[in-house]
Amino acid sequence: MALKFEDKFAFGDMGFSYARKGKGSPLLILHGAGGPDMWAGEFERLSEHFDVILPNHPGFDGSRCPDWLEAVEDLAYLYLVALSAWGLRDVRVVGHSLGGWIAGEMAIRSPQIFHRLVLVAPGGIRGTDGFAGNNFVWSKEETAEQLFQSDDLRQMFLAANSDEAHALTLHRSRETTARLVWSPRWIGPALNKWVRRIDTPTLFIWGKQDGLFPVAFGREFSSLLPDSELIELDDCGHVPHLERPGEYRAAIDEFLEVSS
Repeated sequence: MALKFEDKFAFGDMGFSYARKGKGSPLLILHGAGGPDMWAGEFERLSEHFDVILPNHPGFDGSRCPDWLEAVEDLAYLYLVALSAWGLRDVRVVGHSLGGWIAGEMAIRSPQIFHRLVLVAPGGIRGTDGFAGNNFVWSKEETAEQLFQSDDLRQMFLAANSDEAHALTLHRSRETTARLVWSPRWIGPALNKWVRRIDTPTLFIWGKQDGLFPVAFGREFSSLLPDSELIELDDCGHVPHLERPGEYRAAIDEFLEVSS
């Protein structure tokens, strides 16, 4: 399912496109470096309960990285500006990987506007037990092995990479990701320094076999936030909402107070 990003938000020469659907309390989905399409199913599902906004990060999904985008913090500030311009408060956030890092940067700056945070294998935290995987040197086969436990998902990933147009999209996303997280690799100095400002109830969801961000990072991240919970999913890699959709949905629906 391909998403359509027909709406635009601009702040000076900065901006982003986004998809928006549903009614009710606002919910922001922040996708990871793999792009927004892997969140299409959750976008549709959650829009039955919330006013769901899914930005397409500049420089991803085939677009070129704009000159103004130099750090993860740039996206955090831009999305905070957008939420303010839209008059949104008590916002629920679901952020995956890079998107989880963006959500964390937003929450340390403006914790008062968020109602609940779901951080799915987020980047940004400095782990003291091991290092983040170096996805920039992995072959596509290694990437599939490190990100997914499911053979079906690995084969889908490899098939997508064999398509020239899709491979170009992924390449541009990887270039933007490298620009944002290269040094220090996958670490947010401000996030690590100010993480205790996050007083929003937070749910972490992590695959125990995540080859990019070890689950030990999740235990450490969660330990820094008194109002947080960590759910570890077995036989699961870096993309829990695709590999363990039943357990994932049950966990976030209860936490986000999804009405039946």
